[in-house]
Amino acid sequence: MESTNSILGLLNVLFSVVCIFFNVPLLRGTVKRNNMYGYNFKNAKKSDENWKKVNMYGSKVFTIWEIYLLD
Repeated sequence: MESTNSILGLLNVLFSVVCIFFNVPLLRGTVKRNNMYGYNFKNAKKSDENWKKVNMYGSKVFTIWEIYLLD
């Protein structure tokens, strides 16, 4: 049972690190408007400026949440 908990804990940490890794380009604002990657809300797609603001905010909140889950 203890080994199962260790494996699940390791998977949780790994998943959080991968999510943070994929949020870095969004945090930096380097992802252009697209339909595949990023936070695709109706207002975000109206302009490049909105896209950048929405994705930077969303990735910041998501990254903070992932760091919280690592504790």
